[in-house]
Amino acid sequence: MPITSNNHGTKYLIIYASKHGSTEKCAKIISREIPGNCITLPADKVKADDIDKAHHIALGSAIYAGMAMPVITKLCNKYKSQLLEKELSLFICGLSLSKTTQQKELNNALPKEIRPNVNHKFFAGGEISLDKLSKKERLILKLIKQDFNQNTIDTEGLKQFTKTILESKEPAQ
Repeated sequence: MPITSNNHGTKYLIIYASKHGSTEKCAKIISREIPGNCITLPADKVKADDIDKAHHIALGSAIYAGMAMPVITKLCNKYKSQLLEKELSLFICGLSLSKTTQQKELNNALPKEIRPNVNHKFFAGGEISLDKLSKKERLILKLIKQDFNQNTIDTEGLKQFTKTILESKEPAQ
């Protein structure tokens, strides 16, 4: 179900892909910071009309093995021409503590044609709740020595990221 602040001409659209809920949680934090016209949708529910009505679009994805979720890539490819007409922002969720890795993941999260149009990027951190994971996922985490509950979501950073989006120049209508 979409999270809607107001549907009288969408000014902001937040599109996210979340496997276990971290990216959705971050999308909700962003949406709460945007006054007025904002709609938040999972990537698999987005329609062309949603994109057309938005002035600014924030794309969010969980990162697995350095890659954005396939549904985000598919969405970007399907709606490429429409997205290229919008002001775009990107937030990603992951557990890497390395700033170099975080930057690399931000730089590579979207298809090459879309990347130059992204004005704002943010690595939001992530969250692992072992009870939400499959046996296979827990085994993988054990192999990389991350088999414990974690929450590194940067709530204050997300609020600052949103403030930056709100302060940016709105594209001509």
